[in-house]
Amino acid sequence: MRASTTRATTRDAMDRDDARGARRAARRRARFGWTANARFGWAAVAAAVAAVAARGPTRAGDHDRVGRRWTFHARVFEYVEGGPLAWEAVSTAAYVGAGRRGRRAATAMAVAVATMAHGARWTIGVVGFVCAFFAFTVAVRAAPFSAARKRTYVWVACVLAYLVLDELESKPGEVARVGRMNATTFNCYRACRFDLLRVMCFGIECVEETATPELGKFVRYVLYPPLRAKGPFCFYREFERHRCDHDRRRLVYAALEIVDSLVWYVLLDFAHRTYYDPFADVADASLFAKISHAWTHTTAIWAGPTLIFNLSHALAVIDGQVVIRDVSVNWLKSGTSFGTFWRKFHCSLHEAFVRLLYRPLGSSALSAVVVMAFSLLFHGLKSKAWIVFFGANTAGVVFERCCHRLRTSDRTAAALYQTALFMLFTKCTTNISIDARYVVANFVLFWWIRRASDEEDEGDD
Repeated sequence: MRASTTRATTRDAMDRDDARGARRAARRRARFGWTANARFGWAAVAAAVAAVAARGPTRAGDHDRVGRRWTFHARVFEYVEGGPLAWEAVSTAAYVGAGRRGRRAATAMAVAVATMAHGARWTIGVVGFVCAFFAFTVAVRAAPFSAARKRTYVWVACVLAYLVLDELESKPGEVARVGRMNATTFNCYRACRFDLLRVMCFGIECVEETATPELGKFVRYVLYPPLRAKGPFCFYREFERHRCDHDRRRLVYAALEIVDSLVWYVLLDFAHRTYYDPFADVADASLFAKISHAWTHTTAIWAGPTLIFNLSHALAVIDGQVVIRDVSVNWLKSGTSFGTFWRKFHCSLHEAFVRLLYRPLGSSALSAVVVMAFSLLFHGLKSKAWIVFFGANTAGVVFERCCHRLRTSDRTAAALYQTALFMLFTKCTTNISIDARYVVANFVLFWWIRRASDEEDEGDD
């Protein structure tokens, strides 16, 4: 009797836990990005308003200096206001319409969109490289080599192509006006970096015989209009295979994602026009001014990719293509450790590096170093800031793997990780002088936010 009562009590407890978990999952699905990030956005706005009141008139409206010194924020504003967003929406609609007529029509439309965006010569070169790599992959696939040796051939070919592309791109972030439709910093060189990653994915999946090489599908995969220039990344074997055309709810999801992205654009524009000046000289400012500027700066840097990546993801969802959503949490939640940052910030790119490099190389600490080096090559070798950033993050990731005593579930350890990441990012992207008071103040802020987040998660139970 007692045993049966104990089993019944245990079963009831498990049922209650399952019910709480289901309610929590439903609650998290219900609050999409713009609602989940509402409090974070309002806190950023309040900090900007408080800083305006403390500092008085600012120089954030000096658009001539923004034009003279190109920054990521200016790229974001140009991306939304300068026309490429509308161009991507129109090109996606054209591709969807062509796809209804057949795969050949979709392939022709993908090539036509790439030609109008980046010019005929560049597109001919990309298509020629795709065809040559297709023949190379088929030959390697048929050769009597081991799978590891076949992967090595694909890796070497793609690394050489990246080195050539890096040499062709004269300056990181350059506005290459190739073509008339998409003349922004997301230019043909930036698009081709994703093209080469998709080419690598095709080659590895085909030589491992997890996917079948098809030239038409390969061309559509590389030049797929909604995701080509910026991602998110989609694997070759999942392209055109995992679809959600039958689910009409995808349109509501895409609409919410577009609203979420545009809300962050409004926040970016508000910060840019009121308080935030990416060129402000705050080296000798007060502690409050330094913290306000650094937190607004980091929010703006994080909101830019959130806006751009998720808008492209929404267009792919409208087309019916299933793909990973790149940015789903804010930087306060994604930066609790070096490893968490790489998993949460650019999710599809992380998954690509894990599948294509990390696991085939043995999932060791050395594999992590190789992946970081390849990620640096993917972003470009000519920027000293990228070299410093990736070097420090490589050391942080390896340290986390070797030191198992530190756990991100511990509040103090998470705050330490966040402070280290934040100091690294602030040093690489601003001229703020970092002293002991600044470090301690930010550590206290991160620890308090982590505590509030833990209490909120416990309240959901």
